[in-house]
Amino acid sequence: MTTTTHNRVAAIIGQITGTQSAGNLSPSTPIINGGLHLDSVAILELLLALEKEFSIELAAWELSDAQALQTLSTMSDFIDKKLAGRTS
Repeated sequence: MTTTTHNRVAAIIGQITGTQSAGNLSPSTPIINGGLHLDSVAILELLLALEKEFSIELAAWELSDAQALQTLSTMSDFIDKKLAGRTS
């Protein structure tokens, strides 16, 4: 996980949740099961915001087990891997 990705994801979470405390999220902060208590609409908003911010497309099969959404760290790692796998 890069610091830049972590900070960008945290900022998006702050926008979605309407809090300023997102910048203080630790890499192990739970995103969907616990921690932030996001409902299904907020999760969808988060995914759409991540797609827009990082110019990526998130396929349903990639998120089917929701492992990428467990913590801020796993979400940032997932995005870094998506970005690294891009072809120009």
